[in-house]
Amino acid sequence: MLDALRSFFRLDAVVARPQYVLSGFSLFLLKYLLDALVVRSFLGKAWMPWDYLNIRWREIDWHDRQMAVFSCVMFALALPFIWYGVALTLKRLRSAALPLVLVWLFFVPYLNLLFFAFLCLAPEKLPLSPPEPAPLSLVRGRVWSTVFLVVAVSVGLVFFSGKYLQNYGWGLFVGIPFFVGFIPALCNEDGRFRVSFMYSVVIHACIAIVLLAIAFEGIFCLLMAAPLTLTVSAFGVMVGLSVRKIYRLRTQASMSLFCAGVLLAPIALVAEKRLAPPPQDLLVCSSVDINAPPETVWKHVIEFSQIPEPREWIFRGGIAYPTRADIQGSGVGAIRHCQFSTGPFVEPIDIWQEPELLHFSVTSNPPPMRELSPYKIDPPHLHGFLVSHAGQFKLSRTDGAQTRLEGMTWYVHNLYPETYWRLWSDYIIHKIHLRVLQHIKAEADAEVGMR
Repeated sequence: MLDALRSFFRLDAVVARPQYVLSGFSLFLLKYLLDALVVRSFLGKAWMPWDYLNIRWREIDWHDRQMAVFSCVMFALALPFIWYGVALTLKRLRSAALPLVLVWLFFVPYLNLLFFAFLCLAPEKLPLSPPEPAPLSLVRGRVWSTVFLVVAVSVGLVFFSGKYLQNYGWGLFVGIPFFVGFIPALCNEDGRFRVSFMYSVVIHACIAIVLLAIAFEGIFCLLMAAPLTLTVSAFGVMVGLSVRKIYRLRTQASMSLFCAGVLLAPIALVAEKRLAPPPQDLLVCSSVDINAPPETVWKHVIEFSQIPEPREWIFRGGIAYPTRADIQGSGVGAIRHCQFSTGPFVEPIDIWQEPELLHFSVTSNPPPMRELSPYKIDPPHLHGFLVSHAGQFKLSRTDGAQTRLEGMTWYVHNLYPETYWRLWSDYIIHKIHLRVLQHIKAEADAEVGMR
């Protein structure tokens, strides 16, 4: 790894066309993420890739302290990228047997874009010596060393994203798993998908064991994330094998990409945290039909007795479940408390239309689950990442003395990819709805049966 880091800034030797393309793209992406963070921090606006074409340094007001500091920070950030870009360009010119003096085109605005495109297409003129095949034992040793490095880096990135940034998003659930599949495939000289994917599964298992051992995460949440992370890792394996095969990357080049990924990942996680849009309101609606009139059902909606212990696997795994409900007062302004296994929801009544509609806001949410772990843990995603802000019970008379009872919950969650985690959150809330609705149905049906 140290050799790969040193090779970043050397001016001698050559670089192959595929390595030039991959390194240049990674360099631009890292630079863009850093600049986007600086622009958002100083100017409070978004920075797009095409904005590089519109920079007007002569129009900067250097008497404006904030603008002067912003410009100096942008210039300081650009220096290491300029050095590495020049070094990379010199190596590519040498491999294409072109005059090294052309490196000055690197600094010419607009023309340098055509220059970079030409270097991406220019054929190799200097021969690149093929790597000598390594002994099998050495190959396996390299792969397992890579596995250890990927586990260590991934655990660090998970801790950085979850604990420090308190961000459970694309970087955590897509970026890191892709990295877990891509890097072992890139460094695995075996070249088979099955072998590379096995290494990625081993890495996932090691990461899970470490997170459990340090009391950072629980078993149930790791299992919930597994379908997504393993699928993304499988895709990462396919991409890694394809890149290695197409560009015939050597081990040193693979480690260079590994180092670039390690440097890029924290910046990407911070950028996602700073640039993430606000979460969208989501709605879950469930219903049951009850053999009782709305007037009877209403009494069991506003408050209900203790619900028996759950049998559903999802509640036994630690997801919070409702146990009873009571209400203080009557009409608009009354306070309803829906008790869950992890604490109460506090629900001030906004609309009281007896016996048709009960609508309430939610001013306090308990933790959505108790983590299944050997330790007593309290990870950040238990607070503020799955939040209900309103609910409603609607009673509709059907077929004379029957009632259709609908339960609705409006909520937000700060977990991404939203589509994947919404499958889980909608399923969980639907199960919570059914637990309450079926208990109300049992109580109302029992009351009618006693008459």
